[in-house]
Amino acid sequence: MRHFLKNFALLLLSPSRFTIRLLKEEEPNARAKTLKKWSLGLFAFEIFITIALTYYKVVPGCFTILLVVYGVSRCNEIVIAFYKDTLRILSLKTQNSTLTSIDRLNMAMRSYVGLIINFALIYFYVPIAGLFNEPFRDFFQAVYFSTVTLTTLGYGEIHPVNMLTEGLVIYQVLVGLMILLVAISTYLGSYRESK
Repeated sequence: MRHFLKNFALLLLSPSRFTIRLLKEEEPNARAKTLKKWSLGLFAFEIFITIALTYYKVVPGCFTILLVVYGVSRCNEIVIAFYKDTLRILSLKTQNSTLTSIDRLNMAMRSYVGLIINFALIYFYVPIAGLFNEPFRDFFQAVYFSTVTLTTLGYGEIHPVNMLTEGLVIYQVLVGLMILLVAISTYLGSYRESK
């Protein structure tokens, strides 16, 4: 029953993380290949989405909800994956894949860019008016705001004015710091130790 509840909670929190859990195989080399393909495939998809949404401004209503769900799911997947991986490395547990520190670093950098795009999807397509001091004029401006937020620059020309978006901004900053400060420094440290 506990296993079922854990999987159900993961499915609700992050369908994409649940999917990658199903796709991963037990054999370490196959697991590493699956994780690298998953990371690269989602990165390519997110770059494609950014280009498409920047040039084609009209998206049917049903797709906007899917974009928001995808964005939330992917952000949660990134948080869960890098948090667990960092804990596994720091606790010196046996790794369950043959990913190298360089592989992990590449995946972390792709995920960092993915966070920018996915939070932009959430900010731009959440179907609630009045979340920011002014609406985004296009998707690229949402990407700009997401980049400024994730890198903690905070220029302030666009800012949240609703508790929902204030919470999302806090979540985005904490996730970005976790990937930069915790995961990447851990990967670099483990790379140095392996040399």
